[in-house]
Amino acid sequence: WRFTRVPDKISSQIKEMQKGRPRRGWGAVYARAKIKKSEWTTSIFPDRYSATYILPLKKEIRFQENLYDGIDIRIVIEIYFLK
Repeated sequence: WRFTRVPDKISSQIKEMQKGRPRRGWGAVYARAKIKKSEWTTSIFPDRYSATYILPLKKEIRFQENLYDGIDIRIVIEIYFLK
């Protein structure tokens, strides 16, 4: 597994959206992520070392999209809540 940080501003917006909602284990938030042609359902988690969330990047996604440590990537994240 590798992880990427969700930018500060977006992480703050997600935290604001979370207020008053039931918390999942480790503060996880359901998300749909997209990088290039790959799209998957996942969760993002609060980073214990910063004020951001982190997005896990599975090996399968990293290989499909030719991702490696140290590069900049564009990610689309859609947050959703279960009722």
